[in-house]
Amino acid sequence: MIRPSRLHRVAAAAVSAAAIAVTVGAVAVLSVAALAPARVERATSGVEPGLFFDRDGIDPATVPDQLLLVAHNAGSSRRATTAALALGARAIEIDVISIDGTLYAAHDRPPDFVGSVFLRRPTLDAAWEFSASASSVFLDLKTNNLGVVDDLLAFLDEHDSAGRAIVVSPSVAVLGRVADRGTTVGRVLSIGSRSGLDRALDADLVGVVTGVSVRESLLDRDVVAAFERDDLDVIAWTVNGAARLAELHELGVDGAATDNLAFIEQQHETPDLVALPPVEEGP
Repeated sequence: MIRPSRLHRVAAAAVSAAAIAVTVGAVAVLSVAALAPARVERATSGVEPGLFFDRDGIDPATVPDQLLLVAHNAGSSRRATTAALALGARAIEIDVISIDGTLYAAHDRPPDFVGSVFLRRPTLDAAWEFSASASSVFLDLKTNNLGVVDDLLAFLDEHDSAGRAIVVSPSVAVLGRVADRGTTVGRVLSIGSRSGLDRALDADLVGVVTGVSVRESLLDRDVVAAFERDDLDVIAWTVNGAARLAELHELGVDGAATDNLAFIEQQHETPDLVALPPVEEGP
């Protein structure tokens, strides 16, 4: 009788351990799916566009024609983009991530075990196509990786982006990379904190950025005036109340990102959102 060698016994133990690990991992994933579906939805879909429709307090004076309204995060969904454009939206925001060298329209990069196989968000190519009628597309880059920046610039070189594309990032280095390419792409610095605002006000942004996108609660008359002295467009985010939108316009902002499609309807006097034909969600 041939006895198994020590090497064989070790190999068999290793295989058994690996099988147990795979089983435990599978059970863990299935348990999360069963007990925490919201977490699974977030991992595979990212942040859903939060677009809604509320006319409360809205009148023509609230939403002046010259104010650029950006449909916030609409580009992550064909349905949201179609609804915003049908109401007359001139600007669509697309959040941009990269997975395995492919650009996607999504707010969050999914966990590695999700990858692109289970990600339920369109590629950037698809999002660009269904945003084609927008006059401006804000590409909110969710990474500071300069390789991804180069991929995005290559994408824009291959598409009809002249005068339409605006790259948004909290990183001056990222926007500097875009500026160094000498493209016609707009460059907007995203500012979401008081410390970030202080850094931006102290920095020499002329020639690097063409505008700033600032959390609305950080904006006052002095801040808007400081950026305008450098000839920078000021976009407020995210503005969903009619009173605050009117205040910001009075302060002199050039535009606002919003989830409230009623602002866009008022500006363009288009049909009600509820009257729009249903749009099937697609990649």
